[in-house]
Amino acid sequence: MILARRFILDRWRTDGWWALGIVAMVAVNLAFFPGIKGKADLDQTLADLPPALKAMFGVESGISVGSAAGYLQAQLFSSVAPILLLVLAISLGSGAIGGAEEDGSAEFLLSYPVSRLRFLAGRFAGVFAVITAQTVVLLAANFALCPLFGALDGVSAGGLVTACLGCGALALLHASIAFAAGAWFGRRTPAIAIASAVAAGGYVLLGLFSAIDAPAAVRNLTPWYWFLHENMLVNGPNLSSWLPACLLSLVIALAVTPRFLSRDLR
Repeated sequence: MILARRFILDRWRTDGWWALGIVAMVAVNLAFFPGIKGKADLDQTLADLPPALKAMFGVESGISVGSAAGYLQAQLFSSVAPILLLVLAISLGSGAIGGAEEDGSAEFLLSYPVSRLRFLAGRFAGVFAVITAQTVVLLAANFALCPLFGALDGVSAGGLVTACLGCGALALLHASIAFAAGAWFGRRTPAIAIASAVAAGGYVLLGLFSAIDAPAAVRNLTPWYWFLHENMLVNGPNLSSWLPACLLSLVIALAVTPRFLSRDLR
């Protein structure tokens, strides 16, 4: 799509810096692994944590944090990696429509023979492409750097791929929320606020549901549970960690279409 390609080209420098940031984030976190590898006393300390904190930090019973799989899950995939991608995703989603209306670029593009539907689809495709590219960077960085620090021992290759896909899917879901809010209100600020509130609220609910030992049906109300309910680095690929989030992202983008097609644009 021409509109999607334009969206990507307009921000290629920014995305390049984001890619470097993701690689640096992976490298910095892996650098600490040799110092705690195999230390059982850390597991004894974490064993006393409340269930809510264990769930939020990705600590799973029977998997040592001193192992490669336990460390990557607790240090990378349950915290900094998804949060970094979420910041990018919410920024992308809120700017795709809401930001474009505020800065006048939407009016400029729609002055050409481009339908609103095509504009909406092209911008969402651009958001999807950027998040996919950064997810690939996260995956490539892990496969390239983990062996240098001995952080692939006992890690399922398919599980590592799925963990990165889960990060990307979680980011895409919140990007679609920001995208839909921007298309609904025509402004960037409420889009950022809504998507950020959903992300933070979902993470808090993950801990709350774990604290009260809620059944899986209740825990599934937060997409963080889809991603963090098991350590895929040990257990291997799991469709539930990324596929529902991707499908829901598409549903959200489709649901806002009638509103965008009918309202007065700024």
